[in-house]
Amino acid sequence: MSKYTEQQANPVIESSLRMWREQGPLLRLEGTVCPGCKKKFFPPRYVCPICHTQEVLIFRFSGTGTIANVVSNQIPQISLLGFGEHIPRYIATIELDEGPVILGEIVDVDNADLVVKGARVSSVFRKGARSVNGSWTYIYKFILG
Repeated sequence: MSKYTEQQANPVIESSLRMWREQGPLLRLEGTVCPGCKKKFFPPRYVCPICHTQEVLIFRFSGTGTIANVVSNQIPQISLLGFGEHIPRYIATIELDEGPVILGEIVDVDNADLVVKGARVSSVFRKGARSVNGSWTYIYKFILG
């Protein structure tokens, strides 16, 4: 058993500018919408792949959707990587109400039988991992309901 009880980030030099640029998608579920074809994208795109316009606009997703597919990770070795308090972990593809399908973790699960395809979920703001400098990074995760 590892002496570490929390997830540690990869040992890389972090850029505060990168964190600033990516905070919209990571913290507020912001993507883009094409004003021409009305297609919504997450993560954000800067050119619409459908109509090729560069006039895409920032769009904030509601954070609600349904589980399209879910995997339960009960591998004991995951605790060695600092995920000891998160066993089992439920990683799901979630179809947002606005259309895009994203990947997210289902948290605060009391009954594993409820984490099934078609279940409704909504986004929450939670701790992700500790960064190299010791501060926490925060990301979106999902809860049932």
